Amino acid sequence: MAPGPRPRWRQVPDLDGARSPTSCDLEVFTFTGKQRRRSYQVTVEFPQGRALFVEVGHCVTAGRGRVPSCQLRGPLFQDHVAFYRDFRGRHLLATAVDNWPFFKVNMLPNGTAVAGGGMDVSVLDTLAAKLNFTYSLTTPADGQWGVPLGNGSISGMIGQVARHEVDFAIDEITITGPREEVVDFTRPYFLESTTFITQAPQEKSRAYTLVRPFALEVWLVLVATVLFAGPILSLFTTAADSITRGDPPRGLSPSFADRPGSKYKSRTYSVETYAFGMYRIFVNQGSHLRTFWPSCRFFLATWYLFCITIYALYAGSVTSFLALPAFEEPLQSLQDLVDAHAERGFQASLLKASSHEAIFKNADGGLLHDVWLTTSSEVFVDSPTEGVSGVLRNKYAYIHATMALKIRAFKFGRRKFHMARETFYPQGYGIVCRSGSPYKAIFEEVLIRISEAGLVNKWAKDELDAIQEGNDEEEEEASGTVAITLEHLQAAFILMVLGGSSAGLVLLLEILLAWHKQDDLSGDEGSSGGGTKH
Repeated sequence: MAPGPRPRWRQVPDLDGARSPTSCDLEVFTFTGKQRRRSYQVTVEFPQGRALFVEVGHCVTAGRGRVPSCQLRGPLFQDHVAFYRDFRGRHLLATAVDNWPFFKVNMLPNGTAVAGGGMDVSVLDTLAAKLNFTYSLTTPADGQWGVPLGNGSISGMIGQVARHEVDFAIDEITITGPREEVVDFTRPYFLESTTFITQAPQEKSRAYTLVRPFALEVWLVLVATVLFAGPILSLFTTAADSITRGDPPRGLSPSFADRPGSKYKSRTYSVETYAFGMYRIFVNQGSHLRTFWPSCRFFLATWYLFCITIYALYAGSVTSFLALPAFEEPLQSLQDLVDAHAERGFQASLLKASSHEAIFKNADGGLLHDVWLTTSSEVFVDSPTEGVSGVLRNKYAYIHATMALKIRAFKFGRRKFHMARETFYPQGYGIVCRSGSPYKAIFEEVLIRISEAGLVNKWAKDELDAIQEGNDEEEEEASGTVAITLEHLQAAFILMVLGGSSAGLVLLLEILLAWHKQDDLSGDEGSSGGGTKH
C-alpha cells in the first residue's frame, strides 16, 4: 500500500496564506495557529476544492512549571483510502497517446485532446464515475509510452507522470521494473502475452503442381522403378521360355491367341516393348503385354497393385493442390524469425521506447539477444498501426501485444497477415501514478472489482467484435467456388511444352543421324563404284 501524504512544514502569517498558487492539488495541510501566549490551535485542511480547516486539537508549550503537551481530538491525516473514495468532483489531468483499441485520442481544432473511445477509456470512465472526479487529457510531446533513459531523463507518458506534469496515465502501459523505479503502478487490470505478426505466406507457384505431391527422393525411386520394371519382366520371360522351350505350363491354357484357328506358339517381346508396356500400366493406360508364365503373371499382378496405389495417392494429392493452393512456410516462433533473418532477410520490428524494445535490447544473450541482432534503425516505429502496416511493405516481423495485433490485422484485412503461434513475455497493464500517490490504493480497489466482474474482458471483446464484423462480411463475399483457370493448369501445359520440345529435339537428332547415315552410304557406294571402274 502506498504511504499517506507527506507533511510539508511552512510558516504563514494566517490561514489565507496557507494555500498558494504553488500548492499541489490533493495536498493535505496541517495548520497550527496561536490562540494565547503558550497555547496553539491545531487545524487540518483536507482537499475539498476550497480552504476548509477543521480543528483537531491544541498544543501547549513549556513554561514556568508547565510541561509541554498536545491533545488531539482527531487525526492529523485521514485514511487516504477512505478519503479518496469520493474525490468530491475534483478535476484530474491524465495523459495518453492515440492507441486504439485501448485509447483513442481525438484532437479538436483548438488543439485540445479528448477521449474518443477504447477499452482503457471505458476503464477510466468507470473510475471517474465511481470515485466522483472529472478528467481532461494531454499527450506527450514525443508520442511515446516512455522509459527511463541513460542520460537521466524519462520519455513519454512515464516522464510526464514522474515530473508531476499530470496526475496519472492510462493507455496499455506495461508494468516493468525500470518504470517502477520512477513512478508507481496500480495492480494490473488486464493481462495478455506478446507475439509477432508477419505478412501472410505467399502462395507457391502452381507451375510445380504436377511434381509437388511427391518428394524428390520419391520421384527418383519411381523413375528408377519404372525404368527397371520392363527389363526385369523381360528377364523373367526369357528365363521361363528358355527353361520350358516355349511350351506352356501343363494344365494352363495360353493367355493369348494369335488369330482364330492359328496354331499356338510362344510370344516374346523386345526389352523396349516390355519397358513401354510397364510404363503404360504405371500411368493407368493398360497394356498389351501378355504372358502365361506363372512367374511373369505374379510379377505383373504385383506391378498392377503397386501402380494403382501410386496413382491413387498422386491423383488425390494433385486434386488437393488444385483445390487448396500451397503456401510458403510461415514464421511461428522467435527461432523461426532468427532463421528467416539469415535465410530470407526478415527483421524484427519494435515500438520505440516500449517495454518490448527493452526486453530485447537488455538481453545479455540467448534467443532474445539473437532477435535483437536482427533489428536495425529502420525497423523501429512510433505506433502499433505503423508497425502492422509496415509488414505489408517489407520483410518485417512486428512484435507487440496480442490484442493490438489482432485488432489491426482485422482493420487492414485478416487474410493479409499471419500471427505466430508462439507467445512469450506475459505482461500486465496498470495505471501509472506519481510515486507515493495517495489515491493509488483506491484506484486498485475499483480496478479489481471491474476486472473480477469481467468488464475489462468484455470491453476488450467489444472492440474486437466491432472491427471483426465488417471483416467477416468481406471474407464471405470473397469466399465461394472458384472456376479452374489457366493458372491452375499451368503445370500441365508446361509439361506439354516440355514434352513437345523434347520430341522436337529428338526428331532433330534423328534427322541428323539419318543424314549422317545417308552420307556414309553414299560414300560407300562411291568407293565401290570407283573400284569397279578401275
